[in-house]
Amino acid sequence: MRERRSEKDVEYEINSLENQVSDFEMNISKINQKLESIENVVAKIGDDQSIQGILNGNLQERYSEKDIEEKKADNLRHDLEELLREIADVEAINQKSKQEIEGLDFLGEDLSDARSIISERENWVQDAQQRVEDLIRRLGNNSFHTPLVGSSISINQSRGNLPFTNQTHTKELINGKIVTVFDHPKVSVKNAIFNQGSAYPNKFSGTCGCCCCATLMRKAGFNVDEKKVVDYASSKRDENGSSLCMKDSIFSNENGGTNFLGRAKIIKGMSGLDVRAEVIPLSEVAKYVETGHGVIIGVNACIYAPELYGPYNPNTPGGHALILESVVRDGLSREIVGYYVIDSNGSTAESACRFIEANQLTKAFEKQGCRANITERIIW
Repeated sequence: MRERRSEKDVEYEINSLENQVSDFEMNISKINQKLESIENVVAKIGDDQSIQGILNGNLQERYSEKDIEEKKADNLRHDLEELLREIADVEAINQKSKQEIEGLDFLGEDLSDARSIISERENWVQDAQQRVEDLIRRLGNNSFHTPLVGSSISINQSRGNLPFTNQTHTKELINGKIVTVFDHPKVSVKNAIFNQGSAYPNKFSGTCGCCCCATLMRKAGFNVDEKKVVDYASSKRDENGSSLCMKDSIFSNENGGTNFLGRAKIIKGMSGLDVRAEVIPLSEVAKYVETGHGVIIGVNACIYAPELYGPYNPNTPGGHALILESVVRDGLSREIVGYYVIDSNGSTAESACRFIEANQLTKAFEKQGCRANITERIIW
């Protein structure tokens, strides 16, 4: 367990990190300006390979400087995330004290001093969280890895750590625990595709994967819906000549069905987004969600939600695609306690967004082979 520091010590570290983030922003801005200026010249003198070669050498040096700054940013981000956890510890302790003090109201004792401390600490926690989250957003808003324009050199632009998204975490009380919830799943679901099968009610009703593709692309800013995806998937074929979704079954609940390889091709073909089809543990998939990547997972429907799809039957396929929308972590230990998913079988946006405990979703995901689609880049 972490040793608890005083609010004053935490405040001092926040002030120090604010200065370091400001220095990073200034340095990265200067480097980006240099890169942009050099790249513009490289693009304009495409016929002068000698001068291009010299300028490409300058670009390599600037990108090396940028890599150094990015590593600093990664370290700052780690320190800020640790601070958020420490502030969450204070919040949990304060919340428990508040509940216990309220339980003494019947005694009629003067507890105004205790209430005052609790109130001051609540205000401090809110202010400290806001300051740290703002610093994280500032680090996330910087444009890393500006692509080379008109350059003949190739620069390795991979990063060891996942890039950071602009989204934040909110605090909720679930099952009596203070938890942190990534982003705002109950708000973002309003732009999702649900009520699956409504595009072609009597022909294509097994469209959970198509709906997930549509939701993921909408999150990335594309104007698509279930019908557009079904139309595309049912008219296109993969390299083996197979349709990207089922379309010739006599059972409508089979038509529209996809697999994770087909979903990657559907999204790429309709939007240009590069999407991986990967076998990966759910705890690793969670990291992609928390860093702003779009994620679709395959689950066994009856293990994931027996109240909706009936009890598990090993003789029934039961495959179902979901959007993994949010990750829920314990406010103190940071362990994953659950997930928010978007289920396209919901009849409303509210019913489509569902909280599922971590163990339950993990079992459903593993039963279906741990298959996930993950966008290569951040989409929100």
